[in-house]
Amino acid sequence: MNSDPDHAGERGTREHAGIRRLRLSGTLATGVLAFIFAINASLDGEWIGAGVLLIAAALAFGQRGGLPGPRFRG
Repeated sequence: MNSDPDHAGERGTREHAGIRRLRLSGTLATGVLAFIFAINASLDGEWIGAGVLLIAAALAFGQRGGLPGPRFRG
């Protein structure tokens, strides 16, 4: 049996699509929450904490480009 996701059966394709959607929603939720908490921390004067949270938000959005879209293989 071929374990390559490109050649998986219909069931394998659906499972991988579900995992991708879950990963996307998780990274977007992490980025949005980190951004909100960074604003809250900066309003409280916690500049280091706000900076760390902004880095977390940038990493979360940068992991998937911020928006869902096709993956190009180069």
